Amino acid sequence: MSLQEELEKNLMENQEKYYRFIYGYVRNQEDALDIMQEGAYKIIKNQRKLRKKQQMDSWMYSIFRNTALDFLKQKKREFPMDNETLSEMSGTYEMEESRENFYDLLGCLNEEEYTVVTLRYAEEKKLDEIAEILGEKVSTVKSRLYRALDRLRKNMA
Repeated sequence: MSLQEELEKNLMENQEKYYRFIYGYVRNQEDALDIMQEGAYKIIKNQRKLRKKQQMDSWMYSIFRNTALDFLKQKKREFPMDNETLSEMSGTYEMEESRENFYDLLGCLNEEEYTVVTLRYAEEKKLDEIAEILGEKVSTVKSRLYRALDRLRKNMA
């Protein structure tokens, strides 16, 4: 199987998790779908930049994250968190009540903290995988995660 075929297969099999990840940044169904399409294009276009097939998932997350952040910069949006946009999403991808509560809780976090918490708990990534996706040291990821969890604990109290 060629690299392009593997990338396309990965995109198709994991489109829902990539969508959820992107949606966490833009909080709009149409924007998330546009970013997903643009990210998929970038992935196929830049497949030669993938150094190791074992890093495919992390590499793809990085591209989707960067595409979402570029979109937010371009639109000069804030990082919104509200129930209205969450309910918009449920029309296309059904969300469990616990997932909805998860996104509500994350409203107090900044972008970096949100990304680390989402990758760790929603996408079940290991700390070293998160560090690879973000291009950061594992110790930086750990400190962001602990800071975010502390902030979440305080908000829940």
